Amino acid sequence: MKPFRTLAAFLLLGLGIAAPAHAALIVQAGSFPQPGDSSVIFDVCSGANQANGLTVQGCLDTSPSTLVNFISDEELLVNTGQVGVEATGSAFSYFTLQLADLTKTFFLLILNIHTDQDGFVTFFSTPGGISAPFALNVGSDNFFTITGEDFQSLSFMAADTQLGDQDLVDGVRQVRIGVTVPEPASLAIFGAALLGLAAARRFARRR
Repeated sequence: MKPFRTLAAFLLLGLGIAAPAHAALIVQAGSFPQPGDSSVIFDVCSGANQANGLTVQGCLDTSPSTLVNFISDEELLVNTGQVGVEATGSAFSYFTLQLADLTKTFFLLILNIHTDQDGFVTFFSTPGGISAPFALNVGSDNFFTITGEDFQSLSFMAADTQLGDQDLVDGVRQVRIGVTVPEPASLAIFGAALLGLAAARRFARRR
């Protein structure tokens, strides 16, 4: 097992252990879009980094300036034809997705994992913890829908057995993501705070 993957696994495990008790990571096999989600695309993004590397970027079809990071331990390339990312070499096993604006979160993620052999995938999220292993089937779509939290990031590690370590993912495609929209109550509180600050400044000037 590569040292990077060993370290990554322990770090991700630590994130799961440290997650609050109310945190939830819900993974379903299959694709289940929800209102408010968007497809991740690669051909009309504003300022995206799409050069081959450990991190490449796509964007939302509803907002080309909202960038999405695709991160792996192997070099990735953008495949606009398949609307996803692929390994520049044979395959990879570790993958993370997050919004480029780290102040934003997402409540839904749908992705299709393509592999070059049968295996298993385990998901990790911040917040939310760790999922049980799910089967991956070569030569077919492996759609997963992840919900349960306002996520900062979502990662997975794939292996040829439930406890093994093997580069077997050759692409992640057809990604959909639902970006969290601040609740009206939160916006109202923020607005009230701004009004209070403005009133305090006016009072200070009168003195």
